[in-house]
Amino acid sequence: MTNHIYEGALRKIIAAQSGDRQKLLHEFSTTLFSAIQQGLLEDGHMRLHNFGSYQLKWSKQRKGRHPKTGDVIIIPAHPRIVFTPAKHLRDQLNQFKTIPTTDDATITNIIPSAVEAVEAVEAVEAVEAVEAVEAVEAVEAVEAV
Repeated sequence: MTNHIYEGALRKIIAAQSGDRQKLLHEFSTTLFSAIQQGLLEDGHMRLHNFGSYQLKWSKQRKGRHPKTGDVIIIPAHPRIVFTPAKHLRDQLNQFKTIPTTDDATITNIIPSAVEAVEAVEAVEAVEAVEAVEAVEAVEAVEAV
């Protein structure tokens, strides 16, 4: 796996390892990313249980340099998204001495909850025309059981 992974590639990897349908995984990932986006836009934060939280923070105005000319420029204040991993995820990742590669680890070994998340999506699939936030709440309700 490369350092940069796109949603479609992630769906293919999870589908290959778990045997689930890509259409179902597409619905799950679309709903998840929409919920994260909506949470950031409405509240400035979004928390995913046992995964982490996304938070909108403001960067202050600062001086910088134009990369081509070297001229001093003013970089205006702007929002940025900060991810903080949950203790559960941080502890799992800290058990590795080195970063695993696809040869010695699979996504389900690194993140065992990936398979559980796909199973939770099957419960969400039964609910039609649910708004993105309600879908995420349903997934969290399934995880709590």
